[in-house]
Amino acid sequence: TDTLVALETLFVASGCPEDGWVHTTAYEVRELMGLSNNGENYHRLRQSLRRLYFTTVIVGRRTAVEGRGKVAWDNVGVRFFEGLRYRDMEDDGELTTLDSEATLSIRLGDQLATSIRAGISQVLDGQLLHRLEQPPARALYRTLQAHRYQEDGSLLRELQVPLTEWRQATGLTTDRTDLVRRSLKAAHDELLANQYLEEATIEGRGTKAVAFYRFSDTNTADRALVVMLRQAGVTVARATALASRYPDRVEEALRFLEHRRAKGSVRNPGGLVADFLENP
Repeated sequence: TDTLVALETLFVASGCPEDGWVHTTAYEVRELMGLSNNGENYHRLRQSLRRLYFTTVIVGRRTAVEGRGKVAWDNVGVRFFEGLRYRDMEDDGELTTLDSEATLSIRLGDQLATSIRAGISQVLDGQLLHRLEQPPARALYRTLQAHRYQEDGSLLRELQVPLTEWRQATGLTTDRTDLVRRSLKAAHDELLANQYLEEATIEGRGTKAVAFYRFSDTNTADRALVVMLRQAGVTVARATALASRYPDRVEEALRFLEHRRAKGSVRNPGGLVADFLENP
């Protein structure tokens, strides 16, 4: 998932190209994933890219059939990647790794690329991901973000979920609640230390246990600013992140956009506004 998040981030950073291709290097992807610069991690990245390329998921929409009292499912196959080009290197004959400096090109699946452009697939905070040292903490952060996002781009301030369901959502395979608590505690501690969470508790016992989260308000975005950025063509997730990080500069960025539009057409207004904010 770290690999996929890194590539989604690069796709957005390049303006969500219409052809769906991301042209980068293994070095850049590894840096975004927060992994050390060594042969073993380039081997792991190579394996991850190949697995994602060969993975297809079936997404179904449940519908009721009128007059028949039955339920129907409309299904579509979704691929993460439609195209993949990379160069291999042999590391002393033991590991096959990616050439860190050669061009690495990935074409995102059509549905995934469309979802990102529409703001449905959210892009995570890369700086926070870098600060989170343990994979369980990064995995829990991704899961929490997915659950707290609302359709209008707003973020829940609090989240409460049954521990039995949360175990499945976070990928824990054990049925024992004591082991689930122990597995989550280290991730909770790291997310609390990085001020993503303000509170994380698990209350109750057995199947009645509930996980409760209160998120820090450091990333709370002004809804008016989010709407203004959305109207300029910025995706929901990115507009929320930009409004929370640069609230004092959003209106300046929008004035800059209008200034550029007055001189001619702007091919990617949302990307221009985001670039103005992130790279003053």
